[in-house]
Amino acid sequence: MANRGKQRLRRPPADGYFALVQVANDLGVARETVVRWNRLRRGPPVTQINGLKLYRQASVDAWLARHERDPEAEAGRRRRRA
Repeated sequence: MANRGKQRLRRPPADGYFALVQVANDLGVARETVVRWNRLRRGPPVTQINGLKLYRQASVDAWLARHERDPEAEAGRRRRRA
């Protein structure tokens, strides 16, 4: 009997690391969005081991902090330009 639908058992990523799907879920975006960010080198830093992309929690947090914006400061800048 053929073993159809055989699943590879994978260990969960090491402590402090997350898989691509986990990062996409945490950021509230589609998996494909994170893949596109990787391709364009715009997303959080990624480590790839044997084809498995892993994201370090500290790196994702730092990436988010770098992309944080203050809406009030931006509104003030827009008013001054007008």
